[in-house]
Amino acid sequence: MLAQGLILASLVLAVRTFVNWRTVLYAAICLAVIQDPIRKLTPGAPGYLVLVAAPVLLAGIAGLVTSRRGWWSEFARTIPKAADAYIAFAFCCVPAALISATYAAGSWAYTVLGIASYGTMLMAIVLGFHLLSDERSLRRVFTFYCVITSFALVGGWLQWSGAFDSWRTLGSDALGMYWIRYRPGYIVELIGGFYRSPDVMGWHAAACAMLALLLAQTSRGGSRWFWLAVAAFAIATLLLCGRRKMVFMVPLFIVGVMGVYWLSGRGRSLFAMMVSAAFLLVVVLLALSSIGGGDSEALRYYLEGSSETLDSLEAHGFNTVLTTLRQEGIFGGGLGFATPGAHQIPFPSPRVWQESAPSRVMFELGVPGALGLAYLMVRLIQAAWRTAQAAARTRSQAARYAVGMLVFFVCNVGSLVVSGQILGDPFIAAFIGISLGLTLGFAKMIPLEARSGRRDAPETVPSPLQVVRSGVPR
Repeated sequence: MLAQGLILASLVLAVRTFVNWRTVLYAAICLAVIQDPIRKLTPGAPGYLVLVAAPVLLAGIAGLVTSRRGWWSEFARTIPKAADAYIAFAFCCVPAALISATYAAGSWAYTVLGIASYGTMLMAIVLGFHLLSDERSLRRVFTFYCVITSFALVGGWLQWSGAFDSWRTLGSDALGMYWIRYRPGYIVELIGGFYRSPDVMGWHAAACAMLALLLAQTSRGGSRWFWLAVAAFAIATLLLCGRRKMVFMVPLFIVGVMGVYWLSGRGRSLFAMMVSAAFLLVVVLLALSSIGGGDSEALRYYLEGSSETLDSLEAHGFNTVLTTLRQEGIFGGGLGFATPGAHQIPFPSPRVWQESAPSRVMFELGVPGALGLAYLMVRLIQAAWRTAQAAARTRSQAARYAVGMLVFFVCNVGSLVVSGQILGDPFIAAFIGISLGLTLGFAKMIPLEARSGRRDAPETVPSPLQVVRSGVPR
């Protein structure tokens, strides 16, 4: 009954989202929090429940396309080079789609899965671009996510305590999994809490920490300390998951934001982030001491893993790509075969060993598709970088949001170089794309003077309606 209720809730929220596509993140966040506990309580723990957020996300995209006239032309006017790269990438994927569609009987299902996977994530960027109406609406979404996720992260500490082992909703026992990591002289238990795996809990904890830190930087007084406390709690929980690629996203986020502030000459914002970082460092040391039971095992695990993570970046981000190219040839193995979730399709497919996102892309799309996707990402990130710098010139709160979302996206890309399995969660894949789209959306709110690089730019950012009325090009 729980599974049927979850599916019904997904369909109802999908209809609601189609009617009002701006509510897509609220609905998807709710489903992302409850889907794993319900799956664990369902006999057999069916894997299809991981996809319950997909109908809502697709409904949000469909709602945007059907209700907002000129949605693509507005996107293309604002970032024309990226819009052209979208079209070029679609043509580059044709050979890969033909390979998977003609591989064997029923292999067209993999083609459909690949198109849906890549299409949803790329359309999520466009959705995020249009989703931004003003700073207050963005802040409400981040607040909702951080509060809801903070409650869900309590499950990590409940599992760590060992006092609630009888709860099927904790850990991965209900899924037939037990996550541990063997290290010389000690063993590390990886914790997933209410989520289905340590990877998923780690991603949500890292995302909550980064977004709460962003909210703290755009708050004052007691609110700032509240969000710093939320970020500290999320980071402490993040250390429980034992997934270093997720843990390292937070320090990379802090360093990246400070770097952009420094390049933009925002001394006050840089100093505020440095103070926040010092506070969070103390929290990390205290949490490591608590998790390690007074010894240094937890600290050793993460410090020793720093060099291993760099090795993984080289191995998964470069070596496996070359190996895949040698094995599969220029045009790859076929679209959809290496997409997370493809193992659930009951039709013949080639053997896939690739784990990282770059090697999966090379397997599925071959050289033409991989180059097309790389070109598209470069154009999008270039546009987002220019937008973040232009926002920084306005010296408004919008700058901190724009910079934060850009660095959030880049940190996630870095994590995907090591492993792309997290993209099997529709909510996470879409949220990563939406974060980049949100950064691009700030281009509609930035005065022309700031975009042209003038130092006498206004101190405040006008609303999109003011921009239109003033005749400023969008």
